[in-house]
Amino acid sequence: MFTVAQTTSASLGARVVWLCLWAGVVFGYGVVEPKHNWDMIGYTASAYGYLGLEGRGLHEAAYADVRGAVDEGRFRRLTERSDFHRMVYEDPAALEWHGYYRSRAGYVLAVLLASLFTGSMAVATYMVSAAAGAVTLLLCGGLLLRQRLWLFLPFPLLLSVFDLSALSRHSTPDMLAAMTAAAVVCVGLRRPGAALLMLPLLPFIRTDYILLVPLFAGVLYSRDLRLHTAVGLALAGGVYFGLSALFDSRGYLEMFNYSFIGGFSPAMDIPVSSDIGDYLAAYRDGLRELASNISTWVILLGALLAFKGISRRHSIEGFTLAAVIFVLLHFALYPSGLYRFYFVATMLSLLTLFRAISHWNKPPTAAG
Repeated sequence: MFTVAQTTSASLGARVVWLCLWAGVVFGYGVVEPKHNWDMIGYTASAYGYLGLEGRGLHEAAYADVRGAVDEGRFRRLTERSDFHRMVYEDPAALEWHGYYRSRAGYVLAVLLASLFTGSMAVATYMVSAAAGAVTLLLCGGLLLRQRLWLFLPFPLLLSVFDLSALSRHSTPDMLAAMTAAAVVCVGLRRPGAALLMLPLLPFIRTDYILLVPLFAGVLYSRDLRLHTAVGLALAGGVYFGLSALFDSRGYLEMFNYSFIGGFSPAMDIPVSSDIGDYLAAYRDGLRELASNISTWVILLGALLAFKGISRRHSIEGFTLAAVIFVLLHFALYPSGLYRFYFVATMLSLLTLFRAISHWNKPPTAAG
């Protein structure tokens, strides 16, 4: 029986090579087959906005960059598929209205850095995700390096299937945020004080990850780390409120209506519905989308296993429960069923599942 105690240096080396090969596959897939989702335009424009462009100059630079990164058919779909796409393409003010993209400062800065190598902001938007996906796989796989070989080998494949490879193709900050969360978990299992000081990176990359900060802090907290906890939470709050003040000019109800109910008019005025039925319909549709995604059931299984198997708060199971609570809070505030918002919970649930299987298959202790 291949046990943890019997894991040799050669075996560990082979496992690292296996992980690196899979990481290369994830990175290559993200670069060769990018999603080219519309957010590419918003984040490309945000990157140029960070360089000081605005108005028509920003609009022309962003769309010229995107046009150079996609084929003509895809560019037409990005600019003509709906009234929304046409309006943003034709009106520079409509593109600048999406300034809230700039609040994902960590991701936009990563795009700016990557563009030094790609020569294109638009290409950099998915290159960052591809690289973050590869690193996330390495971090998560590293937590299972000493598990049984038959259990370790399929993990990269399953993590890739359950949304990692898909997110690695997107021009969004989700994969970079998930990578940062994975890094917090890996560091937190050994150095909780350092992990607490990493928490401000989460809202720096995605402002809505401010919801995850106190949950992870609760997992990492101990009495001798009260100062680290206070500093981490204070910095995370400062990052969130600072970025929101700079870039998020719309109120919560306006953004809710924009996303789920009425969209916005060519004048960029967002009608706020007073009909409770509109809001209930948004939650109904979101629940249907969640229920149709197999990752939701992985998260539910992970929550059950983490709740049953948790022996101490400061553990992978503790982080999993925190991520599941994040899913509930996020959905309550923003009832989208899109899997990309919940990948951290999927990732940690898979780790919990593999740890549970390892525990169930431990060889029996000899009597005596």
